[in-house]
Amino acid sequence: MKTRIRQVTLCICLFVTTVVLSFAQSTTTAEIPLRKITLFSSGVAFFEYEGKVSGNEEIPLVFAPDAVNDVLKSLIIRDPQASGISVDYASEDTLARSLQSLRIDLSGNPEMADILAELRGAEITVQIPEPLTGRIVSVEQKTIRTQTDIHPETYISLSTQKGIRMLALSEISGLEFTDPAIEADLNRALDLIASFRDSNSRTLLVKLQGTSERLVSLGYIAPVPIWKVSYRLDISGKAPRFQGWAIIDNTGNTDWNDVELSLTSGRPVSFIQNLY
Repeated sequence: MKTRIRQVTLCICLFVTTVVLSFAQSTTTAEIPLRKITLFSSGVAFFEYEGKVSGNEEIPLVFAPDAVNDVLKSLIIRDPQASGISVDYASEDTLARSLQSLRIDLSGNPEMADILAELRGAEITVQIPEPLTGRIVSVEQKTIRTQTDIHPETYISLSTQKGIRMLALSEISGLEFTDPAIEADLNRALDLIASFRDSNSRTLLVKLQGTSERLVSLGYIAPVPIWKVSYRLDISGKAPRFQGWAIIDNTGNTDWNDVELSLTSGRPVSFIQNLY
């Protein structure tokens, strides 16, 4: 993150977030530079990129999750010579759908009893503490009465070589699935959950279909923090000077070069629909 403080002749304040765009083909990658930024006092900014591309291009746009809605509703793509334009992105429920497609469904943070109930018929090996192998017949709740209290207990029924065994889930110290496909799906589900939790960004893939070299541009509105501003009255010279200091925060990894900045105190159109 880079923070800059600049003296200006007018009272202004500025906070801008930079997003780096790149156009990629299978063999070459061309960068489209950021040209214009319009900052609104309401906490959003309009970013505009412009540059030349050639042939079919794919543009990955990376944003914070809370910015995707504004970007989808405001995205403008200008490519008059393109034969087709599309935007691909993973919806917010992609993780749940991916988990539900596996043999072992971990969507919704299920309990172990729920997982085993969904896998009726699968073979497992449990430790009680000696190992016991059998196929899941059912998972049910029973009410256990003792001299001191009444409490529910979850039981699992296993079809073994010596008949059906009923085991309290609390007595099982460990279990494993004998089917390698289920074990592989379990690891896949855990990998998906871990990767989604650690991801602080979302990617929109803009696809442009064309054959020649051409000038294209795209723009979007994204949320940015409120501007920060400070004032000073300088009377040390012959003529007093009223100064405004704008604090510029560039939260991206790329410096801004030759960027036209516009500061607007108005408020753009408010978005309501949750497209993402």
